[in-house]
Amino acid sequence: GDRTVGAHGTFGRFPPNFETPPHVHSHSYHAIVLQGEMTNPFMGEGNPPILRPGSYWFVSAGSVHTTACVSDVPCEFYLHYDAAFDFQPAEFE
Repeated sequence: GDRTVGAHGTFGRFPPNFETPPHVHSHSYHAIVLQGEMTNPFMGEGNPPILRPGSYWFVSAGSVHTTACVSDVPCEFYLHYDAAFDFQPAEFE
């Protein structure tokens, strides 16, 4: 599908040692790590698990989180949304 319009699956790639700013999405999504090591900490989570290839994570709509590639190699992942993708900056409180 088209990620700007509705349900879709998308492959993504982050450079080594990259972290998004805190943010939320209007819709829940599922993701799988394909390469590298990632974290996906939620607000208030101090020691998130390291997600290695084959690891799965889920983010519910409106959950403040970051997503990071914590390895020295690029991270590749697959996301599945039931709606269009959005990214709204937020703050950890």
